[in-house]
Amino acid sequence: MVPRERLVIRAGEINQGITDKGDIYDLLKDRLSSIDEKLGLKGCITFQFFYNKENHRMLGIEVNPRFGGGYPLTFKSNGNYSELIIKEYLLSQVQTEFIDNWEDKYIMLRYDAAFFIKRK
Repeated sequence: MVPRERLVIRAGEINQGITDKGDIYDLLKDRLSSIDEKLGLKGCITFQFFYNKENHRMLGIEVNPRFGGGYPLTFKSNGNYSELIIKEYLLSQVQTEFIDNWEDKYIMLRYDAAFFIKRK
């Protein structure tokens, strides 16, 4: 699990984000482990929440069985879900221990670049 805060959103996609082991991390660990046990979730699951830092309330708004748009940030911070999925489904090496070795406060900034050519 690698929580990412979406700092800037553009057209529904994360434009700027940061990995975060802050308050929400422990809260998510506790809550998501019980959800996983009840639902038997497998693979990469993307959860989206609104989180109020003042009262520590969290509101889940979306659950998707997919790599979210911020996955490049997760990957670069050492959250290599792709490797875990390959190991589990192709090599039968099931990861049973919780992995917590990703980098906190890793930032991703996306930008657009223009490309110009003169047509003959």
